[in-house]
Amino acid sequence: MIVSLLACSMGLEPLVADQDEALDAVPVEQALQGRTFELDLTGIAWIEPAGLGDALAALDMSNLLVHVADEAEGQITLAVALSDGDGGQDACEPVHAFPAADFSNNPRFQVETAGMDITLGGQPAAFQDLYLAGIFDPAGDAWDHGRLSTLLDVRDLSQVFDDRLDACELAEALDGTCEPCADGVEACIPVSADSAYAWEIDADFDVTVDGDGC
Repeated sequence: MIVSLLACSMGLEPLVADQDEALDAVPVEQALQGRTFELDLTGIAWIEPAGLGDALAALDMSNLLVHVADEAEGQITLAVALSDGDGGQDACEPVHAFPAADFSNNPRFQVETAGMDITLGGQPAAFQDLYLAGIFDPAGDAWDHGRLSTLLDVRDLSQVFDDRLDACELAEALDGTCEPCADGVEACIPVSADSAYAWEIDADFDVTVDGDGC
């Protein structure tokens, strides 16, 4: 409920996974801790801004790895990192962990964080007020019906998409709106997507990687 209220206050659609799917969902009985899932960011349905999906598809983007760092007593902790493009974790990119979140509604999960930097097209991009939700399948080897919302700070992304544009011009070019970031500067684009699907991969995941060793 708190997440939904916060999302509404930001003007974003609350991240509530499809209710019909939730009613039919079967709780995962197998342990999820230690499992890693791969998410293709170019393969999900980008709702806002309308032009973001095509723009991301044009970039040489890495997939996102979502790792279950902990699952116990009705809570779940997820960590994310970039894929190395060869079925493993990119050791040169830092790991970001979401705070522990309620998982009493197994198999549905919903996590949130104030922000994290994820590399897009070789350039760190600040994702503020990031929310991610989804539903694990009964075997725990995939999750789908995924949805996310965030405020994307595009001040450093013009050189990735079009270095002739400032932040708000880039937002307009992507058919989005330019809104204040956490520091009050109008350089953030509200972003939302759904239909995200992530599959389990057999790969080691090191939650301590900070990216400073490269």
